[in-house]
Amino acid sequence: DDAILLDIGGTTTDIFFLADGVPLFEPLGAEISEYNTLVRAIYSVSIGLGGDSSISVEGNKIKIGPRRMGKPYALGGPNPTPTDAMVYLGLMEIPEESSKEKAKEAMELLGKELNITSKEVGELILNSMSDIIKKKTDELLLEINSKPVYTVKELLHGKKIKPKTINIIGGPANVLSPILEKHFKLPCYFPVNYHVANAIGAALAKPTMEITMLADTSQGILSVSELGVYEKIPKSYTLDKAKNRAMELLKSSAISMGAEEDTIELEITEESSFNMVEGFYTKGKNIRIKAQIKPGHILKLRSDSDNES
Repeated sequence: DDAILLDIGGTTTDIFFLADGVPLFEPLGAEISEYNTLVRAIYSVSIGLGGDSSISVEGNKIKIGPRRMGKPYALGGPNPTPTDAMVYLGLMEIPEESSKEKAKEAMELLGKELNITSKEVGELILNSMSDIIKKKTDELLLEINSKPVYTVKELLHGKKIKPKTINIIGGPANVLSPILEKHFKLPCYFPVNYHVANAIGAALAKPTMEITMLADTSQGILSVSELGVYEKIPKSYTLDKAKNRAMELLKSSAISMGAEEDTIELEITEESSFNMVEGFYTKGKNIRIKAQIKPGHILKLRSDSDNES
C-alpha cells in the first residue's frame, strides 16, 4: 500500500513516502536548496521540528522550532521544548528526579504568556507539532502527485500517491502516534523498538558498492578505476557486452570482499553509448556504465515470537 513514513528525532522530522510498499526515489539525485546533486537518494524531506525544538510565544501563538537551542528545559536547557510537554503530561519519563518539576515550570512559563493552564499548553504543543507535520505532508503529496512518480524499482506512469497508513519511528513515536492518527485520519503504527529503529536498520544494512566502467572502442580500452581494471576490447564492443562485464566484475569483487553469492543483487544504475566522430566518420563508441549492489537488509529482525520458538 501507499504509506507515509516519519522519523521524528530531537531536531528534525524526516518525511518519506511509499508507493505500493516501495520507497520513492529522487531521479535527479538528492536536492539541496532546490539544486539537484545527481547523488542517488531515496526521496525524503526534513523539517525543523523535533522533541528538542525550541518553543516561544509570538503574537499570542505557540511557535515550535525550527531551531534547537539545547537540551529540553527539564534537563537544564534554556527554553521549553515538546519533550517538556510530554514529560509534564506524563507521556514520557526522564531519569532525572527534578525533570518533572522543571517540565512543569516550562509549561507554566508558556501558560502565563498565553493565559491558559499548563495542561492546555502541553496539549497545544503536541497538537501543534502534529498539525505542522500534517500540513507539510499534504504540501509534499501535492507536489509529488503533480509529476511522474519514481520508486527505487521503476517509474510508475500515472500513479497518484494516496497514503493508507502512517509508520513512525523516533523518540516521541509512541506519544505522537495517537495525535497524528487523529489529524491525518489514518491508522498510525510504530515498532516495538521505535526509539532505536534507525540504529537497528543501520546494523542490518547489506554492504553495497558501486563501480563506473568506461569503454572506448576507438582506443580499444575498458577501465574500471575503482577496481584497478584495465582491459583491451575490440572495436565491435557493444553496450550489452559492457553491461554484462560490469556485472561480472562487480559480483566477483563483492565475493572477494566476503559477500555471500546468494545475497548479491546487482543493478545497472546508469548506461550510455554514443558515437565518436572524426572527419565526418564514426571512429568508435564511448560507453559508460554505472553498476551497484542493490542496498537492502542482510536479514530480517526476528520478533519476540520467533525467539520463543
